[in-house]
Parts: sequence; structure tokens; C-alpha cells
Amino acid sequence: MGLSGRTKVAKGFARGHHGLMLGAIGLCLGLVGTVTAAAAPVGETGRPGLGSQLAGASWEAIEAPAPPDAATNPRLSLFSVSCGGPTSCVAVGTYYDTPGAPRALVETWGGTSWAAAKAPVPTDASEAGTYLSSVSCPRPGSCAAVGWYFTTQGGARGLMDVLSGGVWTATAAPLAAHADRIPGVNLTSVSCSAPGSCVAVGWYEVTGANGATQGLLEMLSDGRWTALEAPLPPGANSLPGNGITSVSCVTNNSCAAFGSYVDSAGMAQGLLEVLKGGTWVATEAPLPAGVDSSLRVHLVSVGCANQSSCVVAGYYSEPTGGTEGLLEVWSAGTWTAIKAPLPAGMNASPESRLSSVSCSARLGDCLVVGNYYDNSGTDQGLLDSLSSGTWTATAAPQPADLALARSSPSEWCTRLQSSHQPERLAFRLSARL
Repeated sequence: MGLSGRTKVAKGFARGHHGLMLGAIGLCLGLVGTVTAAAAPVGETGRPGLGSQLAGASWEAIEAPAPPDAATNPRLSLFSVSCGGPTSCVAVGTYYDTPGAPRALVETWGGTSWAAAKAPVPTDASEAGTYLSSVSCPRPGSCAAVGWYFTTQGGARGLMDVLSGGVWTATAAPLAAHADRIPGVNLTSVSCSAPGSCVAVGWYEVTGANGATQGLLEMLSDGRWTALEAPLPPGANSLPGNGITSVSCVTNNSCAAFGSYVDSAGMAQGLLEVLKGGTWVATEAPLPAGVDSSLRVHLVSVGCANQSSCVVAGYYSEPTGGTEGLLEVWSAGTWTAIKAPLPAGMNASPESRLSSVSCSARLGDCLVVGNYYDNSGTDQGLLDSLSSGTWTATAAPQPADLALARSSPSEWCTRLQSSHQPERLAFRLSARL
């Protein structure tokens, strides 16, 4: 991530009256040591964009500024954040301009304040709307952000904004070989291992397939983006219904990604992709040993510690309707499925899910967050940590005033959210590094 220091940061929010759910890890720099919890500060709600940042030992809530052309109520939303250094961060999302159209948004932290700007777009962008969903900054002043935009021809193209030398440059994502003539493309995630070396993922509509989609891989190298159709495992359905959701890269030739695809029986399956030696290899997401192979897998987040160690987190559905946390671990060239460990003393059906993972390239360890129901039926935050090859589960500590929380059980936390959900929690994870 490019940050130095002794602090790791995670984000989440309160659920129900007493429960706790962890959403997404913002920055994870090393091995988890002591975990403490505190209610996150809440910014003003005149504009619905809220960011929380850790400065020294304290959290500070900041109302996200809006660009000059924003509407009086810009409905500003932030979806992703990345920091190339302690004083260099970028968050991306959307806002509404004065005419009422959604516009791609870039928020930049320069060490003392946030600055908002409308993201640049390609020349064929229409006035119908532009969006940014993910950003990755491998170094200060070097970032790539992706999303999509409506074109003047009536379709949707992938949007790529690259920051270099203090200037953002917009590019229309190149199309894969079988993309529709009037394309429907959405880029959902980007990961940059170094300046000028990035991979973006998403999906595109296939020509003549009545809106069916195919997974898309976009690779940036030597200043040029190249589009690839994501490979599929043996036995995939001949009629596409596939997509890639997220990606994590540790070098320009070593990445892991996940998504979903439809098999020959018409069933949706979890999809795991690995880039190794210049070639992408696809695998159907396995289930843990002894688990019914027909159960549905839901993959949510990916993180890589190094070229031979990656983790994809999510959950799988039980026949009874419940869910179990799932860890897909890439090691020694093989994917292995593990039922996510839970704190000691849990009942046989605790109903658990994992929602985000972050791995330390320096230490080779990972932290995964999620939630589970304890024996009393209370929703608790879950911390699963990987260290020296062993997974350990810990119940997330709770703020003293957790009982005051009021948040809908149907809401899930993303990396940055609007302040429509003011009772989110912020977690500071400290370690001796």
C-alpha cells in the first residue's frame, strides 16, 4: 500500500440494537496485534458524503467536499479509497451536478485537506452519466481509477482514469474481441502493483447473446491498456453469464481475481482467476471438504500477500438457508477452500459471512473481517487472521455505547459510505512492527 507506521485501519458499522458487523478493511499494514474499538465520529449530513481518517491516535470525521458544479444536494457517494503514502490518498465515487446528472468524482488528500474534482471522461461520453467504482494508488501521485460511462452512441464503456505527473487522463476501456457493437461494459475493480502496471476487471455484453455477459480483464503496461476475455473453467456454459468482480496484484505478472460464471448445467458458480507467467488460469471455486458440492458460493473480496499466497473471502449457502464464512486460499499453485474459523464456544450453525480481506506483502499475513451470530443470536463482528500458515478467529471488540446503534440489518458496509449510515464503527488495529 505504500504507507509506513504502526497502525492498521478497518471499517465497519453497527447492526441492529446490539449486534456488530465488520464490512471492509481500509488499510492493513501488518500482523494484527491488539484490537480496540470505538464509535466512529460523524460528520455533518448536509451533503451525504462522509469519510473517516486516522490522524495520530484519533479518528476524525470529514464531510467530503463537492466539486464546483455540484447540485445543492449532490447526493455524493464514495465507493473506494487508496493511499500511496501517509499524506497522499484518493477516494472515488459519484455526485450529481446542477442539471441532475451523475458524475464521476475524485477526492484527493494532500496531507492537510481534501479536494474534490469532477473526473475527466473520454470525448465520446454523453451527458447521461459517468461513474467511478474503484481506485488503486501504488505510490504518491500515481493512481488508476475505473468505472463506466454512457456514450453518445447509446452504449456504456469502461472508464479508466490514470493519475501521473499531477494530471488525470481519461481513456475508454478497449473492447474485447466479442464485445457488442454498441457495448455494455462495466469495470468494477482495479489493482496497481507499481506505477504504470495495473489490472482492471469487470464484464462486457457479448455480441448476439441477448445481453449475456463475459468476464473482462484490462491490463495496463507500457502506457497501454489491453483487453482480454476472462478464461473460464472446463464445463462452462456456451452461453455466457459471467463477470469478474475484484482483483489484487503484487507484481505486474502476478494477480488473483474472482467473479462468477454459469456452468453447463445452468448453475452459477464461483470463479477464481490467477495470473502467472503471463497467463490467466481459471478455476471453479471449491467448497471445503465434506460440504455438498451443489451449494452456492458467494465471493466478496481478494487480497494477495505475495506471488504465491492469496486469499479470497466470502461465504456459501447452507441447505437450511443459513450461510458459512468461506476462505479460498491460493498456495503452492492450488486453491484450497476452508470453512472460516469462529471464536470458541459457538454453536453448530452460527450463520457467518466474510466481507473483506487485506494481506501484508511485507509480513505475508492476512486479516479477514465479517460477522457471525453467537449462541445468544446476537450478530457479532468477526476477525480471522492468518499468521505463519494458521488461521485464528477473534470476536471483534465492541464500543461501550454499542447498544445505542440503530442501523438496518439489510445494510452492508463498503470501503467508504455515505453518511446515510451515521452509526458506522471504526476499528483501529495496532501492532508492533
